[in-house]
Amino acid sequence: MDVTGSCFFMITAMSLMIVKGQIIPHMEEPVSVALDQLVYEVTSQYMDGVNCLVWVTNRGSPYEWNPSMFSPHVIVASADSVQEILKYSFDYNCQGYIVQTSSPEEFLNKWELTQSNHLRRHNPKMLFLPWDDRAYSDVLFNSEVANFLSDLLAIQVLENGPTPDDIIFEIVTNNFYEAIDTPDHEASIVLGVWPLNLTSNWFPDKISDLKGKTIKYATLQYPPYAQLTPEFDGMDVRLAQTFCEHYNCSLIPVSDDNLWGELWENKSGNAGIEERRKGEFATFSGIVMRSFGMALLQPPGMRLISGSVLQRFFTLFEILFLLFTTIYSGALSSVLTVPVYYPPIDSPRALYKSGITWMADHDAWVYSLQQATQPYLQGLVKQFEAHETNNLIAYSKKGGYGFAIEIMAAGHVTHTAHLSGEMILGLHVMKKELYTSPSVTIFRKGSPYAEKFNWLVHRCLDAGLFLTWETHSTIKYLSSRLQTALKLSESSGHELDHPVKLKLIHVQGAFILLCFGSSAAIIIFLIEIYYHKLVKK
Repeated sequence: MDVTGSCFFMITAMSLMIVKGQIIPHMEEPVSVALDQLVYEVTSQYMDGVNCLVWVTNRGSPYEWNPSMFSPHVIVASADSVQEILKYSFDYNCQGYIVQTSSPEEFLNKWELTQSNHLRRHNPKMLFLPWDDRAYSDVLFNSEVANFLSDLLAIQVLENGPTPDDIIFEIVTNNFYEAIDTPDHEASIVLGVWPLNLTSNWFPDKISDLKGKTIKYATLQYPPYAQLTPEFDGMDVRLAQTFCEHYNCSLIPVSDDNLWGELWENKSGNAGIEERRKGEFATFSGIVMRSFGMALLQPPGMRLISGSVLQRFFTLFEILFLLFTTIYSGALSSVLTVPVYYPPIDSPRALYKSGITWMADHDAWVYSLQQATQPYLQGLVKQFEAHETNNLIAYSKKGGYGFAIEIMAAGHVTHTAHLSGEMILGLHVMKKELYTSPSVTIFRKGSPYAEKFNWLVHRCLDAGLFLTWETHSTIKYLSSRLQTALKLSESSGHELDHPVKLKLIHVQGAFILLCFGSSAAIIIFLIEIYYHKLVKK
């Protein structure tokens, strides 16, 4: 849509110099005079706090409105296209728009396109003026962009007349409480007529009461943050549910049942990683059959000659095998030998110097490190490998690798399918984290929900609700054995900080058993000799 006239930025403070632009005088129509008075009332009451107002028009309307000098303003620029106009408005962070065009719905589409390509974001207030006598609000508010904006106001000519006092305008806003694809959706809500309803609120706060609006909440199965089945729950979900309790809305979960997706070299992806795991099971049939076979199919034993050399040889080896088996089963070898100790890996720099490969189930674990400028962090990104869950389980059993875990604010670890409580007891948890990152809820640019949601987040932080939700969700959806194993792994008493010199106290138990067994054998041997002599007498 080309602009044949001019576009003007009316700044509320005299801070910019005039570039170019002009206001073309013409004979005022009664509608234009009444419209000027209405626009003055709306802008002075509801747009007084915005950084600047943007007037967008293409000449030719029979009810053309020219801004009256009701406040200090600066004419910044005129432009030849809507895209150029809107780029200026975003550069100056203008949050108010007065639009009088023959195709206002096309202006909304151009505004959405400009916002998606610009760094600035805001939730604007838009006032649409009538181009002629036709009612245009339903067509305007049925556009997809109107589905995401809460402060849209349209002025329509309800009754025309020869004088400004005979003019009656209908004030209409968009139905923000329903999606445009809702059956029997009514796009427009009539707020009142002017000048009869002077006490009406032309820009009502629609977020304070969403009137049961259904909001789609995109998430993934990632306990304890989000749990999709058997109920929609989790610490992040509870925040969104609290938002809906305050502002009268309802949530619908949207998920593709995958993680963060997978990006291929050809710039395409699958929007998720499919987790496949081999179904493993155990059966005792083989063990039972072997046991029965050994018991029933034993050949008759051949008795050795009592006191033969062969019998003594086998007896000696049986004693040696029993002794060695007892020693190694009792972990005596680990006590009688001094292990080799290496400095513990307690920091990202130490992890980098060790050269150990660390793993996780997705490349998303290193997204926060990829833009780092420190050499050791860049090296950690190169040492990272992403594997499927079944491969991670195999690597965790093999040992010699590091595994990424996420520890939340209250100290709980999130769901890790490849690590069990027993495996974590054999691992060392670093004392310093690789990086910290807040859990975020992402809205679209300029979302009208963002301000209320941020206010609620601060209230929940002050009340400590996040820690409570984390604890409840962890107890309900995560393994308590995993949390206990993590605490034991982090405790100082779980592992030695330095090598310990071997002392007699470390092996006295084995020697006590040896002395007791030897003494008992000698005593029994002497008793047998004495008893044998008595029998012969």
